[in-house]
Amino acid sequence: MREQAKSNRKVQNQLTQETTKLEKERDKFSLEAAKANSNLMQMIEEVKLKKNLIGELKKENIDCEAKLKTQQNLYEAVRSDRNLYSKNLIEAQDEVSELKRKFKIASHQISQLKDEIESKDTALTATQHELAIAKKDSDKTKEEMNNQKKLNDQLRGTNQKL
Repeated sequence: MREQAKSNRKVQNQLTQETTKLEKERDKFSLEAAKANSNLMQMIEEVKLKKNLIGELKKENIDCEAKLKTQQNLYEAVRSDRNLYSKNLIEAQDEVSELKRKFKIASHQISQLKDEIESKDTALTATQHELAIAKKDSDKTKEEMNNQKKLNDQLRGTNQKL
């Protein structure tokens, strides 16, 4: 019996040691499980935050894409306007060139007409001067004729009286 009691105590000591060891392991695993559980909760919370952040970024991305589309439309409108204004500018420059060409032609014609008028005016003045001289001569001749006629009439009158 002593041996059995010794054997039982030995078994009991072993069982106590093993129970202690198992309790320590249980406490250790329980602590690890609590840490893992805490870690899991923290990760779940981080995932929620990341999902919220992703949602916000998606909304921001949609807003940015809408702004980009608006800017692209504005750019296209400005580009279209620029092309139209450029075309209008070229047409206006062509028109200005044509008007300048016509102005030069008209200016040259005006200059020629002025020269022609000046020469005709000079000729007219000379003709008028000659006409005035001829008229004076004609008047002088008429006056002389009238004088001669009067003289002739007087002489006839005296001849008839005689």
